[in-house]
Amino acid sequence: MAADANALTSALATLAAQAEFKGPEVPIYLRVAGVGGNIYIDMGDPEWRAIEVTKAGWHVLDNSPVKFYRPDDTEALPDPVRGGYIDELRSFLNVGDDEWTLLKGFLVTALQDSGPVPILVFKGQHGTGKTTRCRMLARFIDPRESIPGSPPREVRDLIVAAKECWFPTYDNVSHISPEVSDTCCRLATGTAFSERELYANYGRVSFKAKRPQLFNGITGLAETRGDFLSRATLLELEVIPPGQYESETTLWAAFNEAAPRIFGAILDALAEGLRNIQEIVAQKQRTRMADAEAWAIACEPALNMEKGSLCERARRTLRAWQGPPSTCIRLFRLLSRLLRRVSTGLWGACIKG
Repeated sequence: MAADANALTSALATLAAQAEFKGPEVPIYLRVAGVGGNIYIDMGDPEWRAIEVTKAGWHVLDNSPVKFYRPDDTEALPDPVRGGYIDELRSFLNVGDDEWTLLKGFLVTALQDSGPVPILVFKGQHGTGKTTRCRMLARFIDPRESIPGSPPREVRDLIVAAKECWFPTYDNVSHISPEVSDTCCRLATGTAFSERELYANYGRVSFKAKRPQLFNGITGLAETRGDFLSRATLLELEVIPPGQYESETTLWAAFNEAAPRIFGAILDALAEGLRNIQEIVAQKQRTRMADAEAWAIACEPALNMEKGSLCERARRTLRAWQGPPSTCIRLFRLLSRLLRRVSTGLWGACIKG
C-alpha cells in the first residue's frame, strides 16, 4: 500500500528538521581542504575518494575524514601514481624557462587553502593553444565540464563561479571592468560575499571564498592595473610553429596517459611543502603575496628547481610586464580623456570659458 502523500511530506520535513537542528554540525569544503596541518583533496570520482597529503607523503582514502560538496559538473582528478616527474608536463606546454618555473609554483599554491593564491594569466597570440592549456592545468586542480568559462562581465559572475568551482577559469578575455578586477583580487587573498536571500525581504546569504583563478587572452588588463598585477602569475605562451600542431585525439591521449604520473609528482611536492613550510614562514618574503611565495619556496626541492629560482624569475617577469607605457599608449589615454569631455559637453564648456 502506497504511503499517503501528506504523511510522506510531513515525514520528510521532520527528518530534514532533525538533520538541520539536532544533527552534528561539520564544515564542508569544495575540492581542497586544509585540516589539522594536512591537505585533503576531493578526487571527484563516483566512489567519493579523497587524497590525504601529510608531511610523511600522500595516499588515497576510501573514506575521507573531511566532508566535501560537489557541483553538478565536477569531474575526477587523475588517479595518482608514484615515481613520476612534474617536468613531464612541460612537453605539453609551449612555455619558456621562466614561465615553466612560475607555472610549477602556481600548481602547488593552487592546491592549498592556508593562504592567498595567485591569479594565473595566460597571454598569447592566436595559435598558442591557450584554451587547451587551460583545460590541461585544470585537470590537476579542479577538472569540470565547463572549463574554460566565458569572461566575467560583472561581479556577480565571479561570485557564482566561486560558489560552483575551486578553480574559476575564463577564456578569451579582452577586457575586465575595474569592479571585476578588484573582486578578482579579493578572491585571490580571501574575502566574504553577502547578498539578499531570494524570496525574502530581510534575510541575507553570505559565504567566504578564496580561489585560484585563470584568465587567458588578456591584452591590456595586467599591464594597467597594479593591484591585479601584484597578485598575478604572468605567463606568455609561445606560438606553436607551423607543422608542429598535433590532432586533439593524439595530444589528449598522450596527456591522459602521463597525467597520473604528473599528478603524483605534484602531490609529492605538496608533502615537501608541509615538511618545510614552518622554516620558510619565519623568513621575510618580498612580495605582497608572501604566503603564496613562502609555500612555493617550501615546495621547491620537489619541483626540480634551484633554491630561490622561483622568486627571482617572478620578479623578472613582473618587471617585464610592468615596463613603462609607450608613447602610443600615452597618446591613446589622452585622446580617450578628450573624447569623454566631448561626449559629456565639458569640451564646449572649456572653450566657452
